[in-house]
Amino acid sequence: MYKENTNKTKLETLEERTYELRNIYFTMENDKERKKIENELKKVLNNIFEMKEKKYANEIEKLKKRTQYLEQYQKMRAREKEKIIERRIKALLTIY
Repeated sequence: MYKENTNKTKLETLEERTYELRNIYFTMENDKERKKIENELKKVLNNIFEMKEKKYANEIEKLKKRTQYLEQYQKMRAREKEKIIERRIKALLTIY
């Protein structure tokens, strides 16, 4: 019924499909046909929802890893505070 454009993401294609189905729905006069379109729309929306949930879960996981890295980096800097400051003093006071 429709062809996926390879330049678009699957999510974009599914989003477009929702509008296509909406338009088809309003052209149908038969309640049975409208119900079929409604069921297909529900499947498409379910796919979109699942894709977005997966995307958000991945983003959360990346943020957790980034936060963990930053916390470890901050702890290391706190332990090395004096060394870091001394290196910076030497760097600033060295004549090139």
